[in-house]
Amino acid sequence: YILGMAIWEALGLTTIPVETACGMVFGWMGFYLSAGGKLLGAVLAFLLARHSALATFIQNKLSTNETLKLIEDSAASHPLQVSILMKLSCFPETIKNYGSALLFPVRLWMFVLATAVHGWSFSALWTYLGVDSARRLVDPELPTDRRLQFYLAVALVNGIIVSPLSMAYWIKSMRDSKAESEEEKNKSK
Repeated sequence: YILGMAIWEALGLTTIPVETACGMVFGWMGFYLSAGGKLLGAVLAFLLARHSALATFIQNKLSTNETLKLIEDSAASHPLQVSILMKLSCFPETIKNYGSALLFPVRLWMFVLATAVHGWSFSALWTYLGVDSARRLVDPELPTDRRLQFYLAVALVNGIIVSPLSMAYWIKSMRDSKAESEEEKNKSK
C-alpha cells in the first residue's frame, strides 16, 4: 500500500478516496500507511523534478509560469516559509511537489517538513472518515460523529475560502513588492 500511495502521490492524483478507503480497510493503522506513502511520493516527485532526466523537462514547462517566478523570488529570502505556504496553497499537488523542487533555495528537509505538516493533517482526517464509514457499514444506526463533521467542515471552509484567499493575498503581496522594487530602481536611474 505504501508503495502504491507513493506512486499515486508522485503522479499528483487526488489521495482523498484512497486514504478514506485505507481507513476503512486498515483502521487507524491506515493513517501511518497513508502518511508514509504520501511523504515518500512527494519526496520522489521533488527529487525527480530536481535531479533526474525529467528535471530539464519540468523546469522548462514550469519556468515560464509568472506566479512560480514570483514565488521563486520570495523563496530566495524566505525558503522555509515559502515551502510551507506552497503546501498550504490551493495549487494542485503536482505544482506543490514538482514546482517546489524548482525553488532551489528550498532544501529537501524544508520540503519534507512542509509536506509532513500539511499532508499528515489531511491523512488523519481522511483516515478518520474511512474509520467512521467502516463502522457505519457494520452499524448504520450509530449516532453522528460531531467531531468528524466539525473537522470536515473546517477542511471545507479552508479549501473553498481560506486557502484561495490566502494564496491570492500572498501572490498580490509578491506582485506589489516586485512593483515597488522596480519603481525604486526606476527612480534611482
